[in-house]
Amino acid sequence: MKISILTLGCKLNQAESDTFSREFQSRGFNVVPFKESPDVCVVNSCAVTHQAVRKTRQMINKIRNSNSNTVIVATGCSIEQKKDVDLFLSNKDTLVHDVLSFLKKDNQDDSPQTPTVFVSEKDRALIKIQEGCDMFCTYCIISRRRGPLNSVSPTKIVSEIKKRQKEGFKEVVLTGVNINKYSYKESLNLTQLLEYVLANTSIKRIRLGSLDPRFIDDDFIALWESKRLLNHWHLSLQSGSSDILAKMNRCYTREEYVSLVKKIRKIDPLFGVTTDIIVGFPGETDRDFMESLSIIDAARFSSVHVFPFSAREGTPAATMKDQVLEEVKQKRAHILRDYASESEHQFKKECIGTTVSVLFEDQRNGYFEGYTENYVRVYMPSKRDLRNTIKQFTLEGKNIIKPE
Repeated sequence: MKISILTLGCKLNQAESDTFSREFQSRGFNVVPFKESPDVCVVNSCAVTHQAVRKTRQMINKIRNSNSNTVIVATGCSIEQKKDVDLFLSNKDTLVHDVLSFLKKDNQDDSPQTPTVFVSEKDRALIKIQEGCDMFCTYCIISRRRGPLNSVSPTKIVSEIKKRQKEGFKEVVLTGVNINKYSYKESLNLTQLLEYVLANTSIKRIRLGSLDPRFIDDDFIALWESKRLLNHWHLSLQSGSSDILAKMNRCYTREEYVSLVKKIRKIDPLFGVTTDIIVGFPGETDRDFMESLSIIDAARFSSVHVFPFSAREGTPAATMKDQVLEEVKQKRAHILRDYASESEHQFKKECIGTTVSVLFEDQRNGYFEGYTENYVRVYMPSKRDLRNTIKQFTLEGKNIIKPE
């Protein structure tokens, strides 16, 4: 039986989809791209914005229109499509078992059950270490959809890393809804987990998913003395205005965020810091917006994801006064993206002449593409296959310009 797994949204969703793929293959399923007309299609959905919900709906409609016989299973944060699918599963931990039970009940043939070897085209393995969030930012629907905090045991995390290393992976990404809330049996925090991982694994590169500045202290920062922890953080910001951050219930100020970035850069002046910024949050003034622009210079971001505010029903921000007009949000998003693009370009220029290690992942038009430790994307021509290899070299300008 052929099965496709389609994923929208965050790295946590991607990590969970990788787990589904492994489990389905171990049960004898053939995991295939959607274009190969699967018997079953699992959609791992996202609901962080209205656009994400719309993409989920479009994906489900495409599956239904392409092959009316395909069994459509949906999971993830977008619950709006429950009525549009054959099976909606909110519990991802039992998803494979529940799909098998549904297929048997529906008289679908799910045999033979011959285990197969998992094959992945990716060179970075995503490892889920935690899920759930209890911070309840006023704009966020995910904390209301993902359920309570739950952390994976450190022994299981180490076991998963060792499995991925045995499969040939050279880099793992530890991910979750809010990994800074990692707390196993209330006695092991994220700092202690990383110490345990460093002591009990040998994989060359360890990268972290999105980090929450509210929970980063000096002990955590000190771990980056290890070169196996890559010098790149995706440090969530959301706004450069302290007033807007307070309305978002983010519980830190602009000044505290910038101070944290400066601490990181004491480890390495070219420590890569990427982030997210929301524009057009209710009550955002021109001055608030200008503070989001200026924090890009203050933090020297290596990349910024810009999102116009999307009101999600069920969140406090959706009913706040002073909602910003859609055209204003779009204009500010356009300005901020241009400004962020220039910051990214400047950061890359500062990296030229430094010695970097790159894990190459893809090949396009004769160029191999990969990422440095501090998450700068580079390009290199080669007659030899560089995929899933780590190469050290001095970064030149031609390596950071995307080839036509």
